[in-house]
Amino acid sequence: MIGEVLKSGDVVIINIPDENWRWGYRPVEKQRGTTATVEGFGEITYSRVQNYGKEPGVYINHAWVKVSGVEKGSVSSCFLELADGEEYERRLAHFREHRDEYDVRLRGLPEMELWEGDIVEMPKGNPWPGSPRLKVSSINYNYLGQMRQDGVTPMPEYTVEPEGGKAGTVAVNASELKLIERGNVWKHFNGEKPVFADLSEEAAFFGMLGQVDEVPNPASGKYKWTLAEVVQAAKDGIVDCMTCDHGFFGTSKEVQHRAQRFRDRELGERVRAKFVKEFENHSLLVQ
Repeated sequence: MIGEVLKSGDVVIINIPDENWRWGYRPVEKQRGTTATVEGFGEITYSRVQNYGKEPGVYINHAWVKVSGVEKGSVSSCFLELADGEEYERRLAHFREHRDEYDVRLRGLPEMELWEGDIVEMPKGNPWPGSPRLKVSSINYNYLGQMRQDGVTPMPEYTVEPEGGKAGTVAVNASELKLIERGNVWKHFNGEKPVFADLSEEAAFFGMLGQVDEVPNPASGKYKWTLAEVVQAAKDGIVDCMTCDHGFFGTSKEVQHRAQRFRDRELGERVRAKFVKEFENHSLLVQ
């Protein structure tokens, strides 16, 4: 079921699918039919990058539900059924009409010494001896406050890679790193002007921050476009650019074109102008 419709105090029925039960996932004694009460929900952190356009912070994670009778961890909302079926249908209808109301931000991000994109060095144990300048690729918010198996060593707060990338990543503790210079993420959020090599890098940066929206095709209402449709929409000022892929699992034989529009319209207009110019006379612009 959709966890967003649940509330603390709700009576639910826990049903574990056969496959999960066979694999040993048994949070309760009975596979099906256990009645429990919702006590709360999990949390999920959306960082400053790759955040689906959400305001950075900690949100309620409705996918994982804390219920009575389960001592350790939570139960996936997929395994729960609201005991009152009619009430579930009523709440589900409301959810479909008011999805934004269910996106609950609890608090801001934890304070961190380093941010994504910061340039650091690793005085001891650098796994890339020929690359002294490393970049913070991500912050492991889900590890904060947790310990390794020895019960003493903190779990690694950061993941780093060589500044140029394309050489793998490694998770490390903050105590292993030394800040060399701030990256564009820190600059953007702290009033300093980010530095970009070109427009493509600038566009990719703000896309990474979630400041770009995917635009549905007005002809179908879906997010699938042909190349010619995207280019025409860019000429008409509807979209700014596009991304291409082969579907969610890379299995589609056709290239999927997805149109995008930047929230910062000054940036969007510069991207749109470049996009239109590059595809003005493209040989593949056929229906």
